Amino acid sequence: MFELIGPERAKIMYDRITNRIESGRALPAVTLPVSKADFPKVLCLDMMHWVALSRAHHNIRKPTPEAIAALDAIRSATKKGRLVVPPLAPNIDEAMEHDDEEVRKRLALFMVNLSKNFSMVNYRVTEDQEIAHAVEKHLLGSSSVPHIRPTIVQWGFTAAAIGRDINPKTRNRQRAVMLQQFSREPEMSVVSLIAARDPEAIKAMRQREQKSLTLMEAARETDGHLSRAERWSWAMYHFLKDGQGRFPETIAANLAARRIPRAAYLNLLEDSERRLRFIGDLTQHYVKWMLFYERDRSRDERYQANDYKDGPFLAQAIAYAKIVVTEKRWTQHATNTGIAKQYETQVLKSLKALPDALAIEGCV
Repeated sequence: MFELIGPERAKIMYDRITNRIESGRALPAVTLPVSKADFPKVLCLDMMHWVALSRAHHNIRKPTPEAIAALDAIRSATKKGRLVVPPLAPNIDEAMEHDDEEVRKRLALFMVNLSKNFSMVNYRVTEDQEIAHAVEKHLLGSSSVPHIRPTIVQWGFTAAAIGRDINPKTRNRQRAVMLQQFSREPEMSVVSLIAARDPEAIKAMRQREQKSLTLMEAARETDGHLSRAERWSWAMYHFLKDGQGRFPETIAANLAARRIPRAAYLNLLEDSERRLRFIGDLTQHYVKWMLFYERDRSRDERYQANDYKDGPFLAQAIAYAKIVVTEKRWTQHATNTGIAKQYETQVLKSLKALPDALAIEGCV
């Protein structure tokens, strides 16, 4: 991807980074307050709304009045330093999917511009932090894991894409720092969205989406009739006790690292009240499955392949942002389950409501 920058722009970037390092300045940063009531507030956008705002920005394909008004309000709030608009990992994935390179380029330029090159740390990283916190809190009595929210927004799109800095294969410390900072510059954020597209990876992801739909439909047939509490109590019990995959494996690794006997963990799972409190602290997992279970209870709502990406997006956004703009059905589920209220998040079904929401939050 580096070759797509071009020598002249690369020289400008090199001089910028060198000046920053030599002057002792840190990378641009945003530290969020622990409380969502304080500034800056965080706005997260479903991909369909990023696209609508991009059309308003570029004045193409008949942008809607609602998108134009929302974009003006967002820019006013970010200019005042009262709002940040970071893309999330699912946004990054979807931005790279479009076949037309010119469309990807316009969208990439807009996303980096509006976000000021900030993104939200990959949801797998925050999921791991939540697991560590829950294990310590519920099995050791207290947690040493720092609050997640203050550092969840980072400069550069590598934060959302991979959740960490790149790891240059060099023993030269100065060169490694230069390459790490280079990868986080706005130009590289744009290029990564345009050029990092992997058709085979996208094909595999869409196959996983279709497979997940089949599994979801099967789950609806067996336990969609259960109440929310019953679904949580039993489905999560078996998943946390005998489940396979990254999530249960991460819990097991945390138990081992802290020398917590598995028997103590199993005792927690056998106690329904302790189990539900433990699940509640697995924040993103809790939010995602509350929404999915609510969807399952509706026999009339068809599953969509994009639910595979909507799940982690909504889980992280509702948990850590103040305002989320998504689809109508997810807005309804967030309201019906009480998730939006529980996490003090305004979950909106359209851009039309966004200017008023920003006004209510004191952002404009």
